[in-house]
Amino acid sequence: MNRCPRFPGGIYTGIPNSIHYWAVEPTLGVSWLHDGWNVSAALHYDINFKNTASEYTSGNILVGDYTVTKTIGKWTFTSHTRP
Repeated sequence: MNRCPRFPGGIYTGIPNSIHYWAVEPTLGVSWLHDGWNVSAALHYDINFKNTASEYTSGNILVGDYTVTKTIGKWTFTSHTRP
Protein backbone atom coordinates (compact mmCIF):
# COMPACT_ATOMS: atom_id res chain seq x y z
CA MET A 1 0.00 0.00 0.00
CA ASN A 2 1.35 3.41 -0.99
CA ARG A 3 0.32 6.79 0.40
CA CYS A 4 1.29 9.69 -1.81
CA PRO A 5 0.28 13.10 -0.41
CA ARG A 6 0.04 16.15 -2.63
CA PHE A 7 0.92 19.41 -0.95
CA PRO A 8 -0.56 22.86 -1.57
CA GLY A 9 1.82 25.53 -2.80
CA GLY A 10 2.47 28.38 -5.21
CA ILE A 11 0.85 31.79 -5.44
CA TYR A 12 -2.84 32.09 -6.28
CA THR A 13 -3.46 34.84 -8.87
CA GLY A 14 -6.90 33.87 -10.13
CA ILE A 15 -5.30 31.53 -12.67
CA PRO A 16 -4.94 27.89 -11.56
CA ASN A 17 -1.18 27.70 -11.07
CA SER A 18 -1.26 25.59 -7.94
CA ILE A 19 -3.59 23.05 -6.38
CA HIS A 20 -4.03 24.92 -3.05
CA TYR A 21 -5.37 21.81 -1.35
CA TRP A 22 -4.20 18.61 0.25
CA ALA A 23 -4.83 15.23 -1.35
CA VAL A 24 -3.96 11.69 -0.29
CA GLU A 25 -3.88 8.71 -2.66
CA PRO A 26 -3.86 5.30 -0.93
CA THR A 27 -2.91 2.61 -3.44
CA LEU A 28 -3.35 -1.16 -3.31
CA GLY A 29 -1.56 -3.28 -5.90
CA VAL A 30 -1.02 -6.95 -6.66
CA SER A 31 1.25 -8.81 -9.12
CA TRP A 32 1.41 -12.36 -10.46
CA LEU A 33 4.78 -13.56 -11.81
CA HIS A 34 5.12 -16.90 -13.61
CA ASP A 35 6.99 -18.32 -16.63
CA GLY A 36 7.95 -14.93 -18.10
CA TRP A 37 4.56 -13.37 -17.38
CA ASN A 38 4.02 -10.36 -15.13
CA VAL A 39 0.39 -9.42 -14.58
CA SER A 40 -0.11 -6.47 -12.21
CA ALA A 41 -3.12 -4.41 -11.18
CA ALA A 42 -3.64 -1.50 -8.80
CA LEU A 43 -6.45 0.59 -7.36
CA HIS A 44 -5.81 4.23 -6.44
CA TYR A 45 -8.28 6.27 -4.37
CA ASP A 46 -7.72 10.05 -4.41
CA ILE A 47 -9.08 11.79 -1.31
CA ASN A 48 -9.24 15.55 -1.92
CA PHE A 49 -9.54 18.19 0.79
CA LYS A 50 -10.89 21.75 0.63
CA ASN A 51 -9.09 24.27 -1.60
CA THR A 52 -8.14 27.08 0.79
CA ALA A 53 -8.05 29.69 -1.99
CA SER A 54 -11.48 28.99 -3.49
CA GLU A 55 -13.24 27.22 -0.58
CA TYR A 56 -14.14 24.44 -3.08
CA THR A 57 -13.76 20.71 -2.42
CA SER A 58 -13.15 18.45 -5.41
CA GLY A 59 -14.71 15.00 -5.45
CA ASN A 60 -12.81 11.86 -4.57
CA ILE A 61 -11.63 9.60 -7.41
CA LEU A 62 -11.21 5.83 -7.76
CA VAL A 63 -8.81 4.78 -10.53
CA GLY A 64 -7.69 1.31 -11.58
CA ASP A 65 -4.77 0.38 -13.80
CA TYR A 66 -3.05 -2.74 -15.03
CA THR A 67 0.14 -3.90 -16.69
CA VAL A 68 0.72 -7.18 -18.53
CA THR A 69 4.18 -8.13 -19.75
CA LYS A 70 5.58 -11.27 -21.34
CA THR A 71 9.31 -11.87 -21.65
CA ILE A 72 10.53 -14.17 -24.43
CA GLY A 73 14.31 -14.42 -24.58
CA LYS A 74 15.69 -10.85 -24.65
CA TRP A 75 12.34 -9.34 -25.69
CA THR A 76 9.66 -8.01 -23.34
CA PHE A 77 6.17 -7.18 -24.64
CA THR A 78 4.04 -4.79 -22.57
CA SER A 79 0.43 -3.66 -22.33
CA HIS A 80 -0.32 -0.93 -19.78
CA THR A 81 -3.17 1.45 -19.03
CA ARG A 82 -4.21 4.07 -16.54
CA PRO A 83 -7.15 6.27 -17.45
